[in-house]
Amino acid sequence: MQGGSSVAHTLDLRLASQGENTLDYVVGLYYIDQDLLSVQQNILRGFKRWWDAADPIGLGPDFANGDVDFDYRRSESYREYAAFGELTWNLTDAFPLTGGLRYFDNKFENDTYLALPALDWNGPGVNPFFVTEADDLLFKLNGSWKFADGYLAYATVAEGYRRGGANAVPMVNPFGNLPDYLTYDSDTATNYEIGIKGQAGAMQ
Repeated sequence: MQGGSSVAHTLDLRLASQGENTLDYVVGLYYIDQDLLSVQQNILRGFKRWWDAADPIGLGPDFANGDVDFDYRRSESYREYAAFGELTWNLTDAFPLTGGLRYFDNKFENDTYLALPALDWNGPGVNPFFVTEADDLLFKLNGSWKFADGYLAYATVAEGYRRGGANAVPMVNPFGNLPDYLTYDSDTATNYEIGIKGQAGAMQ
């Protein structure tokens, strides 16, 4: 038996300039509230009765506590607030320069329960709970040049971010993993891009 649910609420507000101006802008706010629930339970029907029948006087290990051999429940919660803005300076119709910033603040909570109750290899199971938080300011710079009809040369430098999270790994013997594997860190990147955009035959 397995199942789960996912509920997310997002808000994205943007205000942008209109028309052709020397300075164009986009400013906005972003918010996400996401809750995830995962449940899995494996049942070996008749396992307890079979074990008791196979060892009626208790000569062997007494670790058959029921028919549920895997019990897993995981609750995750993610919240993020962000504000962003972008300003474009149109030096000429053919040469705009753009700069942008994005600030974010996020929080991630994980609450997991994992046990092997039928065989009870590791007592009552484990219940890891942890919280991670992050905030940062990211930037973007872009310049472009329309050097011919239908052709554009551009260069961009931008920072990127991908949040961390939790892995669904067993922590109960004999399949237990190291605690470090419970989570994975966020990562960042700085992207450099230069190129030309156009269409075949545009300069003919």
